[in-house]
Amino acid sequence: MLGMSTFASDGTELTSPAVPEPPVVEPDAAVVVEPEVVESDSLAVVRDDDDAIHDAEVVVADDEPAADEKWVHQSEWKYDWLDYKGDKLAIRVPHQNALTALFQAGQQCSPEFQADLTQKFVKRHISQESIERVLERMSDPDDEEYAAVEIGVWGDLLRIIAKIGGDRATRDAEALLAVQSGKTKA
Repeated sequence: MLGMSTFASDGTELTSPAVPEPPVVEPDAAVVVEPEVVESDSLAVVRDDDDAIHDAEVVVADDEPAADEKWVHQSEWKYDWLDYKGDKLAIRVPHQNALTALFQAGQQCSPEFQADLTQKFVKRHISQESIERVLERMSDPDDEEYAAVEIGVWGDLLRIIAKIGGDRATRDAEALLAVQSGKTKA
């Protein structure tokens, strides 16, 4: 079984011990956190059960984290990590078969099957928590790091994960060939 690796956004493997693992945080079930509510001066029209019209104050919840808060993957993850645009995303490096299936589907299968297979690839190779983080940042019009990605964040992220998987498959194939030819590295 391979150990966990951390990758930079350019696909290179980070081997420095300076990259700490995210802390495992277990929430206290007894603590209830209420979101901060910001009141607005706007008024809305509300109908009650008697069809009477009343003015009601519009309340907007501010659930945005503070800009200086660092996102941390909370759940346990036993595979690999990718440093991407300031976040440490939980990924699983794909094997050669997964990459081949993904690329072959693009050439030989219906668009519906391609979309389904791509969705499954994402779910199998990126943690749900990391998927949600990426989608959250994609929806932020002020996130300049994500806005600067010309090919789109999903395309860029999948390209990086596929490159890491392809590079690992190439290294594994070269190592196997060296063993088979009796030329193992010392």
